[in-house]
Amino acid sequence: MTDETQQSIQQAQATIDRLYDENRAYIPALVGQLGKTYLPPLIAVGLMGTLGASLFIQLGGQAGNMTALILNIFILVLGFRWTENRFRGTNLFIAYVAVGRTRRELQAVMKAEPPSAALIDTRKEEFIAASEGFIAAMQAQGAKPVELDK
Repeated sequence: MTDETQQSIQQAQATIDRLYDENRAYIPALVGQLGKTYLPPLIAVGLMGTLGASLFIQLGGQAGNMTALILNIFILVLGFRWTENRFRGTNLFIAYVAVGRTRRELQAVMKAEPPSAALIDTRKEEFIAASEGFIAAMQAQGAKPVELDK
């Protein structure tokens, strides 16, 4: 292994360690955004299923049952679309998954035999871009990083 390759591996590992901690600080905010995105439509459907369905069945029998089902689907789809547009939980999660994927690709290239300095640098830049994109998306949603214990 050449000195250039060894130096690229060391720099890449330092980058992984630094950005891993920076991204990890946003995980509680990410979970909160996912909760804000998915829970309101599910709670609304649950309430509609328990309270509204019994009311519709008393009013119309089989037609009331079908009306309750259609309203449940309508509430779920429109509620999810509204909360996703408002809180972007799914988009943030996809950005976080991209960070993990690029980190694993970088680690795989670092362990490959023989390692290529050029490929390591390319994958490192992809990892940095994905990480910065995730952090920027979280900050755009108003998320603040938490203090992590080392």
